[in-house]
Amino acid sequence: GNFTEAVVQAEKFIGKQAQNALGYFAKGMAKCGLKEYEAAIVELTKVTELEAKNSVAYYYISRNNVLMEDYNKALKNVSKAIKLNQEYVEAIDLRAEIRYNVHDYPNAIFDCNRVIELDGVSENTYLIRGKSNLKIGLKKEACADFAVAKKGGNQFADDLIAKNCK
Repeated sequence: GNFTEAVVQAEKFIGKQAQNALGYFAKGMAKCGLKEYEAAIVELTKVTELEAKNSVAYYYISRNNVLMEDYNKALKNVSKAIKLNQEYVEAIDLRAEIRYNVHDYPNAIFDCNRVIELDGVSENTYLIRGKSNLKIGLKKEACADFAVAKKGGNQFADDLIAKNCK
């Protein structure tokens, strides 16, 4: 919770072990907690320079890109994370959301289906798939997804059902 102190501690760690990605990762996460998204990306990029196959770092770079509403960079980075770990459910789920935001609804649905295949429990995944289905004219499928999202506790599903599923 104390992100400023976390930055200080991470910097001390980096000072002692500059080639250890853990310090940069911790500093990047703390910078994100401080809502310093560009600085977080700089630190997390250092992680990928030290550990090119660190899918988690690419995932968090992408999350910061999303927070900055830079969906093109977000898509590029989350796709790197997925390429490194094809069963990285959180990354695939994030890519589905990014694809929805850039109006790539068929691929958002594709990613949602993959998340459901691997995990099957994310109400957010059903919400994104439902919204994507609605955008491409599959109202029945969208309403079924919204119902699953609602059952899972998603707070936005009620409004979508009320507006689209009568």
